[in-house]
Amino acid sequence: MLQKKYPAGMRICCDISQETGSVKAGCQGTVIGIDKNNGQIMMYWDNGSFRSLTPGKDGFHTLLSEQEAEVSAEKRLHTKLLNVATDIAIRAEEGETSFDIDELLEEKDFRRELIDTLSEMVRSFPGVENAAVHDIGIPFQNTLDITATVPDEDQSESQDEIEQQDMSM
Repeated sequence: MLQKKYPAGMRICCDISQETGSVKAGCQGTVIGIDKNNGQIMMYWDNGSFRSLTPGKDGFHTLLSEQEAEVSAEKRLHTKLLNVATDIAIRAEEGETSFDIDELLEEKDFRRELIDTLSEMVRSFPGVENAAVHDIGIPFQNTLDITATVPDEDQSESQDEIEQQDMSM
């Protein structure tokens, strides 16, 4: 049972150690195996020591691998994007065509991902027609681009230029 729950290579962080020694709270290490006779997790700690943990006696938690952390970050980004796209789709169905970008994007560090993903995600919502997506999508993307690249005093001139370009298409 312990072998499946704590396979070799898993990363663990010690929270509380009942034994005195080189492994203090916050120390991280790698599982090297399971001592089936004593029910202990054999560890190699980042500080160079070898010491086992006893589930139920020592306090510890598992750490995500780099790959798992990347997948988790991607899932969080996807969730944020889905929330923004859902908000836009609901507002569009209610007839709103102008959006406060700062309100929609509480965290501005993923504007580019939003622009790249928004169109696909909004089109996937039932009841949102392509024409409605186009009507709100183009001004939304232009506003994002302007907000991200143009100083405040130049926004009105740039918006006029963009609207003229859109009309010529």
